[in-house]
Amino acid sequence: QWMRVLLKDLSETALIPVENLMSPEIVRRICFSPPERSTEGLDSAVRSFGARSWQANLVVPLFVEALAKDQLPPTNEEASA
Repeated sequence: QWMRVLLKDLSETALIPVENLMSPEIVRRICFSPPERSTEGLDSAVRSFGARSWQANLVVPLFVEALAKDQLPPTNEEASA
């Protein structure tokens, strides 16, 4: 739900419909099974899931912001540690 709020705010600022910013499927995949918790890891993951460059450039900073606020669940590696 936190990502929905961040995407909505970005959508309003960028004047781009939320559904065009990032596929809901990609958002779910990142939220429920986070990749490596770095800008590079997140960028690589969203692109591998099919995001376009301009989408990744806009949305990856939101994931980084959420990570900084500890709003994503632990990665598989973190959960098993």
